[in-house]
Amino acid sequence: MPRNGSGVYSAPAGTLGTPNTVIESAKYNAFVNDLVSDANAARPVTAGGTGGTSQTTAQSGLGVDGKVVHAAKSAGYTAVAADNNAYLRFTAGATLALTAAATLGANWHCFVQANGGAVVIDPNGAETVNGASTVTLVDGQSAMLICTGSAFFAYIIPGLAASNTWSASQTLSNGAAFGAAATFGSTFVASASDLSKHLSLYSNTYGISVTAGVQNYVVPAGGDHKFYQGTTEIGRFNSGGLTMPVNLGISFSGTGAATTRTNLGFGTGSVVTLTGTSVDITGIPSGVRRISFPFANASTSGTTGFSLQLGTSSGIETSGYKNGTSSGNSTTEFPLTGGTSAAAGDYQGIVTLELLNSSTNLWSVTAVNGRSDTSAALVMGGSKALAGTLDRVRFKTGNGVETFDAGSVSMSYQ
Repeated sequence: MPRNGSGVYSAPAGTLGTPNTVIESAKYNAFVNDLVSDANAARPVTAGGTGGTSQTTAQSGLGVDGKVVHAAKSAGYTAVAADNNAYLRFTAGATLALTAAATLGANWHCFVQANGGAVVIDPNGAETVNGASTVTLVDGQSAMLICTGSAFFAYIIPGLAASNTWSASQTLSNGAAFGAAATFGSTFVASASDLSKHLSLYSNTYGISVTAGVQNYVVPAGGDHKFYQGTTEIGRFNSGGLTMPVNLGISFSGTGAATTRTNLGFGTGSVVTLTGTSVDITGIPSGVRRISFPFANASTSGTTGFSLQLGTSSGIETSGYKNGTSSGNSTTEFPLTGGTSAAAGDYQGIVTLELLNSSTNLWSVTAVNGRSDTSAALVMGGSKALAGTLDRVRFKTGNGVETFDAGSVSMSYQ
């Protein structure tokens, strides 16, 4: 049949007649036969035909898929070229082997559903699907599988139908999701109230454990359960117990800091040796309301004892003191030894300051101490309004000339 490579029909040579010349029957019959042959042959697409003599070849010639054909499979199966655009529904766990990609050709595709067990999609030889040697669809998942001519790609449609029950080990692919009513078989949970069987994640057993109403966290050796707020880790469980990288705030019954005492307003100072005619203790934080100064083994070189004075950033104040002891009082200081001092005296005790009025910086001061070298208990009470915020105190000998020859003092505050 005289059609060229583009499918264009031309009359056979010598067919055209010559005016006033008898038509030769052989040429006429050859032309008619050629037309009959052409009319009964597959008409090319370029001539308005389909290029095929069957539905399959016509669809191929026009570049369209055939109708979707449902095919139920209950065992392993090898997909072939004729499965293009087929819907392969597996009613049991199975392997879907794929014919070589070059044989199936580019754009060959089919739909696969796991509807009774896991389905492993296994390309031919070293060929891949989604870049891997195999892809597994868990029961309830579907995938659209397409061939590039050299490899395969599967668009996995995640989901676990509400009616599905897992009764054996399952492997979840990326993107797998559970429906609202998904249930799990006895391999996953022991009972409706006992979740003591666990998920297996990368071969480590992690705790999703509820037994008799108690929620448990099971942590493998070297493993962690981490909790995040956004991208900030706020806690973790591991074999060492519970760790809180972010300190629990005071408003949640915590301290808000790793250094609990400081964050709650408690603080201490160093132990200071009593020496010379006086010792200043500085660095008292602003905002404190109670300060204690315990002292031990305090002794002086004379008989005037020792006293306490208060100060601000401007210095030690030496007036405006109100106090009383068993043997007298002073307006320039708080006499701690109560006027019963002795050079051999060995004093143990504590001085306590309480902020009475922050607007006037009025402090109440009490001292209780005793002499360990003899039977004597000494008590002092007093007050002092400062010109500013208290930030220092001074322990001094009574007359400022005698010296401390023993003893130490420290500070704590809140």
